[in-house]
Amino acid sequence: MGDERLRRRFTSVDRLRARSAAVTDVETKIEQALGMLDRLPDLVDDAERRGAVVELFRIVDLKMFLSFGQVKKMKRTVNQLTGGVVTIGAAPAPIQPYTGPTARQSLQNASETVSETPPSGEGEESLRNVSRGDRI
Repeated sequence: MGDERLRRRFTSVDRLRARSAAVTDVETKIEQALGMLDRLPDLVDDAERRGAVVELFRIVDLKMFLSFGQVKKMKRTVNQLTGGVVTIGAAPAPIQPYTGPTARQSLQNASETVSETPPSGEGEESLRNVSRGDRI
């Protein structure tokens, strides 16, 4: 019985060492990622190394979810960044990401099928712009 108990203790110790090694490995990876983040401004400034920044974001699975709000500036209204959330790794997204078409051609095809009205012709007056037909 004593030998069996001793084997179990050694097995437990071996498991703890394996976990410790795994934690150390994770900590090492975190330290490497943080070290690369410290070098981020230098990488962005160097045009030839910007691909490394994209690769870093891809490796850490970095996603940015930004929110915009309308802000009145003088005579016009503009969309301005009001906040956002950054997720890293397998963290859940704060919103349901858009899954529809995003390519220009896909959007143009979709708008053609929705809008059947032809574009305005030459002789029509614009409701929005002032007619400049009679110049001073």
